[in-house]
Amino acid sequence: MSGQTTSGSHGKLVEATDATYKSEVLESMVPVVVDFYSPTCGPCRMIKPFLDKLGEEYDGKVKVVTVNVADHQERFFEMGGRSVPMIVTYHCGNELSRQTGARPYPEFRQMFQSLYDRSLTEQCPAPGEAVGDSESANTRETDFANAVEAADVAFFAKAGPATERFENEIEPDQARLESARIDAANKLLAAEITQAEHDEAVQTAVQRFIADTAAAKQRLMDVLQPAEAERTDSIEAARKLFATDTQS
Repeated sequence: MSGQTTSGSHGKLVEATDATYKSEVLESMVPVVVDFYSPTCGPCRMIKPFLDKLGEEYDGKVKVVTVNVADHQERFFEMGGRSVPMIVTYHCGNELSRQTGARPYPEFRQMFQSLYDRSLTEQCPAPGEAVGDSESANTRETDFANAVEAADVAFFAKAGPATERFENEIEPDQARLESARIDAANKLLAAEITQAEHDEAVQTAVQRFIADTAAAKQRLMDVLQPAEAERTDSIEAARKLFATDTQS
C-alpha cells in the first residue's frame, strides 16, 4: 500500500508510527479504523481504494489511520499481529474489533457506519474527564450500542456469504471481459482493426458482461436489500427506545 497520504484531518488516511499511535488512535475523540499494512502485500493494495473512498465519505465522523508494519512493527507485534492487512477498530481508545485479510467493500462500509452510529450515542470523555462521569458510561447508551452491534452481526451473517457467492459467480465473466478487452487492444495495436472496431468490440464485451452478471447481481440484491432494511429497522427501534428512556 505505497503512496498512502498523510493528513491531520479526521476521515483522511493518516500514516501513524509506533511513536504516534497513542495520539492518533488511542486518544482520538472520533472512532478510528486502523489499517496495518505492508507495501508488498497484494490484499493490502486491494482494500486501499475502499479505505480511500470511505475515508472521504466519513470525513470528520470516522478517522482512518494506516501503519506500515515494514517500518513500524512494535505496536503490531505487541497486539499479537501475524499477518496483514489487519484492520482494527477503536472507539474512545478501546478496541472494538479486528479482522485480517481482504474483505468486500460492503463489509467495510458497514463497519464505518456502525462506528459512526455508535459515536452518536456514546461520546468519548473529554481529556481529564473521568469515564464514570461521562455520558459514554450511561447504561442506556451502552444498551443502544449493543443493539447496533447486534444489528450489524445479523446483517453480516446474511450479507457476507451472499457477497462471496456473488464474487465467485461473476469471476468467470470478469475474466472473459478482461480477455476481450486485451484481445481488442492487441488487435488495435497490430492494426488488424480500426479504433471504431476496437471500441465496438469492447462495448459488446461490456454489454455481455452486464447481461451475464445480471442474474447474479439480482440474487445478491435480493439478500442485501432486505438485510439492510432489517438492520435499519432494528437500529431505529433501538434509537427510539433510547430517546424514550432519556426523556423519562
